[in-house]
Amino acid sequence: MDRLIVYAKFWAMDVNRFKQTLREIGAKFEHAFATSDRYFYIKAENETRKYLRIRQRDKVGELTYTNVFSDNHIKIWSTEIKEPDIMEEILTNLGYSIDIVVNKKRESFKYKDSKIVFDYVKNLGDFIEIQAPDEIALRRILSDIEMDKKCHIVGKGYPDMLKEKKSGNFEYPSFIHFCA
Repeated sequence: MDRLIVYAKFWAMDVNRFKQTLREIGAKFEHAFATSDRYFYIKAENETRKYLRIRQRDKVGELTYTNVFSDNHIKIWSTEIKEPDIMEEILTNLGYSIDIVVNKKRESFKYKDSKIVFDYVKNLGDFIEIQAPDEIALRRILSDIEMDKKCHIVGKGYPDMLKEKKSGNFEYPSFIHFCA
């Protein structure tokens, strides 16, 4: 399956306030789960970011390739895999190596035609991610939940931030205590 997503990611410090806001606007809880995402190194041809990932949730796996076109537009190709460890062996034998592992807990909410998620990323923190079908829907949600634009994360995914933190080149923004 492939899909084009318009999205935005934000720092989140006050999780309870964020969840209260979701209740107030009528967002519906969908599900909560924990994942271990193994990201494989892909050499970028240009300035775009690309990710190859095996996501493991319980015993279910998913292979996903993501192409980030801009700060708010991504295309995702994804398929379920029955044996994630075998897929990792295949990718390793093809010359790919695990670059970083992202462990997170996610709570997902449905709001109108979009998805709003709360992520707790181990060794990184709390985040809000909004996935919408288009720019108009994204702007409407940002207005409805009153997200502060300074808390918007631009040009970095969780793997990028974890790698920066691991190498000592990562700093939390000074304004983070004002975020959601």
